[in-house]
Amino acid sequence: MIIIAQQQPDGVIRYVSVPKFYNYDLPHILRNFYPKESRVSALIDLGNLVTLRPTPFGKPRDYYDKVYCRARIRDDKEKKGRHQPRYADSEEDLLKLETEGFLFKEGQWHHFKAGTLSASLPESLDNDKDNGLSGLEAIRMSADGQLHAIPESEISNWGMLVSKAKEDNEPYFIFRNERLIKTINHPLNRL
Repeated sequence: MIIIAQQQPDGVIRYVSVPKFYNYDLPHILRNFYPKESRVSALIDLGNLVTLRPTPFGKPRDYYDKVYCRARIRDDKEKKGRHQPRYADSEEDLLKLETEGFLFKEGQWHHFKAGTLSASLPESLDNDKDNGLSGLEAIRMSADGQLHAIPESEISNWGMLVSKAKEDNEPYFIFRNERLIKTINHPLNRL
């Protein structure tokens, strides 16, 4: 999980979380669409998120909406207790959470990871050692309709998997525990 936090005028930190998976462009979205205190406050007011998108105002049409944030309470009807904004008494307490996140304070975004705060934002989120791909099996379908397993050693992160599928111009099927969870570059996805 990634933390998105905002320092209040009294120094208290309000924060929510969003899953890392499918939110690798989070630094770009925060930098470009959440530059002001009021927009950040509206974002934090949503509580924990499923996906971060350019605007917290309005409801997403579906799970894949590219404009509106998807909030666990508002959109997925999950219980408030676990998903409302949380509080840390100070910046030091926030950094003790030992997770990666972003803190909006004094009108700008800061990145923190492993207890260290930085004024510069990364271009995208670092991928962990397994890059969120552990437990996933990738299969590609060649032009002749044959299925081929893609060795884990050929794929270091999700972005590389998507790029490889587009470069090969072949559909990729991603499975977890023999269950299809995602298709990449499938002809039906391009309609």
